[in-house]
Amino acid sequence: MQSQKGMRAYAEVKVVIEGGSCENTTTLYIATGPAGTFKTVFTKTGNGNGIRLIGWSPNGDKLLAEVNLWEYETDTGWDHVGLIYDASSDSAREIPALDEALSRHFGTDCEFEESIQAWKSDEQILVKVSKSPLDETYEQHFCVERPVTFLFNLRTKTLQGNPHAPLERR
Repeated sequence: MQSQKGMRAYAEVKVVIEGGSCENTTTLYIATGPAGTFKTVFTKTGNGNGIRLIGWSPNGDKLLAEVNLWEYETDTGWDHVGLIYDASSDSAREIPALDEALSRHFGTDCEFEESIQAWKSDEQILVKVSKSPLDETYEQHFCVERPVTFLFNLRTKTLQGNPHAPLERR
């Protein structure tokens, strides 16, 4: 994936199976310019993880990605964590403030599934919140019935509704 400023990115997931268990290592690589050498800017190791590259910011300075986490051999424990590579600091960081803002908005006794969709501006990302899949092994408390889209401001770490984003129906 290439930015309008010529920066390139790709990700790789390696799976190691030992003694019947699996461990994933997800790595994000960035190169500056068409002839630049790729270097590691983010690594995640654990039971189950992967990454989805979403795209470069409108000004081409930041890459947005979503790290996926799960537990092997279960149907639960699936999670998404936002990740941003910033060329100005030459570093990648997870976005825990997004989860905190969603928890403040919906409350802590609410179950939902989030998915980062795209950049809205250089400082805002679109986040879709949907109803979690049904799980009959425990009592679930849902706060969304249909998907809704929010804007998350990376600088102020706040959420706001996006009335112009279409809702998807399940």
